[in-house]
Amino acid sequence: MKLADLEIFVVTPPAPGWGGRYWIIPKLTTDTGVVGYGECYASSVGPDAMRAVIADVFERHMAGRRTRKTSS
Repeated sequence: MKLADLEIFVVTPPAPGWGGRYWIIPKLTTDTGVVGYGECYASSVGPDAMRAVIADVFERHMAGRRTRKTSS
């Protein structure tokens, strides 16, 4: 499997006090259709800047790379 796609969701929490002004949820998809979600924390930059950082790191270091096969 290789990492094939990245989507980044910026979500506003449902109420104040739920962990910050916004949540950043990256979605990674492999070339075989396996999907994984994560969470990024960024307290000192805005969501647009963090989205750009995540996309840059994915393109330069992760896109097209093979994933490790884990046993369950």
